[in-house]
Amino acid sequence: MKVHFQGINSLRFFAALSVIIYHIEGFKSTDLKTVPFLRNMGPHGVSFFFVLSGFLITYLLLVEKETYGSISIRKFYTRRALRIWPLYYFIVIVGLYVIPQIPFLRYWDNQAEMQQVISSSSLLCFLLLPNVAEAINTMPYIGNTWSIGVEEQFYFLWPWLIRYTKKYFRLLFLVIIVMILIRVIIILLMNRFPNAGLGPLLEIFVLLRFDAMATGGIAACLLFYKKEKILQFIYRRDVQWLCLGLTFLLLYIETGNRIHFYGWYYFLFAIIILNVATGTKPLFRLRQKWLDYLGKISFGIYIYHPIVIFFCLKMLKPLIVSTYFFNGLLYISSVAGTIFISAISFHGFELFFLRLKKYFVMIETIET
Repeated sequence: MKVHFQGINSLRFFAALSVIIYHIEGFKSTDLKTVPFLRNMGPHGVSFFFVLSGFLITYLLLVEKETYGSISIRKFYTRRALRIWPLYYFIVIVGLYVIPQIPFLRYWDNQAEMQQVISSSSLLCFLLLPNVAEAINTMPYIGNTWSIGVEEQFYFLWPWLIRYTKKYFRLLFLVIIVMILIRVIIILLMNRFPNAGLGPLLEIFVLLRFDAMATGGIAACLLFYKKEKILQFIYRRDVQWLCLGLTFLLLYIETGNRIHFYGWYYFLFAIIILNVATGTKPLFRLRQKWLDYLGKISFGIYIYHPIVIFFCLKMLKPLIVSTYFFNGLLYISSVAGTIFISAISFHGFELFFLRLKKYFVMIETIET
């Protein structure tokens, strides 16, 4: 059985591009606190990935359960492992053990600090807990892998819950409420016991975006169960323009509180995804072949871009002529270099494992 979604790959690329822009400015030591749009676009580009992932995975699991009467947990895990693990573990090895040994690319001046970060991060990364590692120590080359860990942890639980649950809406709203309550409780404890060292614990649960993926799951349930009245409202042009406008407005203003405002982003992203992927009159169809291709290699774009940006900064630093000239070269080289390496990685490395997925596919997606 095949499931068709339009524009999904294009959305993936734009989300990845927003993260690249955010990290280029961050690596340049731009004070992102003074530019709310730049400060927000990177983290919420990742949030968009989470909502999109929750939408796709939940919908496919629901279709599989309806079609076959159950969900093959073994095949689900095998598909995810073939898609994620090869590139994830490759970049972990390169980022922790190869690049730090190259003097030109070395981030740390202090060797002891470098070894401490590597030793404390290695086991956590190999156990698919890079989000915990990132909450404890900054990992300059592979810090972005925290989101991969969060997705894998969500995938570890989600097929079991979908398999043995029938009240999906209740389950999804429960996930969102629990995640918010946990963060609120930790913040209250931090205020009550300021010296208890709860900062890393809060950071772990701020990074643990299960509520974003649950919001995507709600969108999937609305589509799967054909909630026509709600969907027709979501598909309205004025609603689309309102959601798009609110999204950019939120990106431009100081959000401040990560507990409350993140949920607004998730809600708006879910509506945008539904319109682009399934809407009858989406504002943007996003069916260009070049966008579709960039979306297909977007996992590599997301994984490789911090290393490429870091390398480009090192190479271009002696060539600074003017701020505009430097920024232009940095953006062009970082984006083009990331796409180039991602394309090579996709065709020369990832595709081998992706082709093996056909032996474990229950529901095939067609994304254009």
